[in-house]
Amino acid sequence: MSDRFEYLEFGDEPARRRPAARDVGRAADAASGVWRIVEEIGGPGTRFGQFHAPHGLAVDAQEHLYVADTGNHRVQRIAPNGDVLCIGRAGRDRGEFRRPLAVAVDGSGQLYVADSENARVQVLAPDGEPRRILGGFGGGAAQFRLPVAVAIAPDGDLLVVDQGNRRIARWLARGYPIDIVARFGRSTEFVKPAAIAVGRSGRIYVADRGLRALLAFDAHLRFEGMIGAPGQFCHDPCALACGADETLFVADGVADQIVILGPDRLRAIVVQTAAGEPLVDPAGIAVAPSGSVYVADTGRHRLLRMERQSA
Repeated sequence: MSDRFEYLEFGDEPARRRPAARDVGRAADAASGVWRIVEEIGGPGTRFGQFHAPHGLAVDAQEHLYVADTGNHRVQRIAPNGDVLCIGRAGRDRGEFRRPLAVAVDGSGQLYVADSENARVQVLAPDGEPRRILGGFGGGAAQFRLPVAVAIAPDGDLLVVDQGNRRIARWLARGYPIDIVARFGRSTEFVKPAAIAVGRSGRIYVADRGLRALLAFDAHLRFEGMIGAPGQFCHDPCALACGADETLFVADGVADQIVILGPDRLRAIVVQTAAGEPLVDPAGIAVAPSGSVYVADTGRHRLLRMERQSA
């Protein structure tokens, strides 16, 4: 197993050492192998490397892990060498947050934060320096009521799940809204859109907690179809990530489990940690370039790392 986080120190307290890994989910198709939770990162608190109700996660090309530390009103960046950078604090000024729920990072390392209770998306430099503020409270084309998820399209455009307005907004990389999708299919409306992910092909996936459904759109936000029937794969899809081979990773907030859907849509489930403890309200998930998957075990105020191993 990797020792990536075993030596980390957060503040002046050592990180909790991980227990031995054990099988926690077996995919329905042999090609997917066995998914194991191999690392438990952090714990409850306000110090560096500690979390309060972490939600959205993102990993950049250099394997820096970004965490929306929601209850602490900040974002944390964990570098591969163990350095931890805290970005922001509680407030309403530039570079301050009120319950940030999601993060995304583009190819240049620029950070996008769904500053949810401030009804905006903040854009920050890789070092955390504020650059731009997008949106503001309202129902207009360039406004949000409750932004809860963000993602970067392959062309660099920003995708925002505006749960308060029950819609998906697409913004140009330079900061202008160009598309707003509130209805899809035969005039079906979003009910409680909660998460968004973009595949390498450009296909866009949206999780709607109200519809209990995963929805697929093309790169231009044209509806392609529903993945399975409502509730078939996931009862409460509250977080979503897409792997390089279009495998979908879904956090089910009601069942307290991670659902893994391979490209053939066969399912595997992860329901407990390496120590046998159940997940509690998982609400964030991200796939790293290395293939590792990070999960926000939100109810336990910590992060988990999963790896796929041969069956």
